[in-house]
Amino acid sequence: MKTRITRLFGLPGMITVIIVLAGCHGDGELQNESVTIELEEAESVRAMVKLGSGSLSVAGGAEKLLEADFAYNVAGWKPEIQYRVREKQGELTITQPGTKSWWMRAGTRNDWKLRFNRNIPLDLRFIQRAAKSMLNLGNLNIHKMSLQVAKSDVTADLSGDHSALSRLDIDMEGGTLTIGLTGTYASLTRMKTNASSGKIDMDLAGAWHCDLKATFRSTSGDIRLHLPEDAGVRIKTKTITGKVEDGGLHFENGVYLNEAYGKSTATLDLELYSSSGDIILTTGK
Repeated sequence: MKTRITRLFGLPGMITVIIVLAGCHGDGELQNESVTIELEEAESVRAMVKLGSGSLSVAGGAEKLLEADFAYNVAGWKPEIQYRVREKQGELTITQPGTKSWWMRAGTRNDWKLRFNRNIPLDLRFIQRAAKSMLNLGNLNIHKMSLQVAKSDVTADLSGDHSALSRLDIDMEGGTLTIGLTGTYASLTRMKTNASSGKIDMDLAGAWHCDLKATFRSTSGDIRLHLPEDAGVRIKTKTITGKVEDGGLHFENGVYLNEAYGKSTATLDLELYSSSGDIILTTGK
């Protein structure tokens, strides 16, 4: 399926590209469409991906800024893609329209496969509801990232060299989040996770070359963290009806400490609050 590209020239230095996936189809007929987006003059890109329902796959490997494949059989879910460049800053949005009909029905399909260029500095924002996603981000040049998910299952792999990643923000309303921070981190100093419900499973056993300040808040649902051995760890926990499994950490003056605390060059300072879920801490290979 071909795409129609419209360029709008407005203010000096601003280039806007709006990509409309062409065609008019009825519900039930599977449509396969592909889109390629050039970087234009951008030196970095902010990208927002908003998926209501279906499946999302994200990885590297694109020669251009983005190479994407879409398969859907609800006409109202035709993806809307906008890209503009302003003062060498690219802004990309990929959105599933028809918010009132996001919920999957029997026989409906909505699959997105996105591939980004690994060399372009990216700020990524993912918004999804009732969807399943696999985010293989290990070879992307990510500077900031946020996840806003509801009733979704998300697996995110942030292994590899992520020396430029400086902030990670997560908001959840149900579902499960499995995230692997098993790479190299030299700038990730802030992390904030809020969950009204759902389960969080995070592997922090990467190579840390900076101090991290992170908070985890969950109203209902478990928080499971796998901790590094080479970086110092200091953890403050609080639960109301849940329990804490400390994984053999040393408890002193109201906080949990690992063996590397006070000895390593990097320290992970973590605060975990759960109203009715458990807090589970593990260490080791």
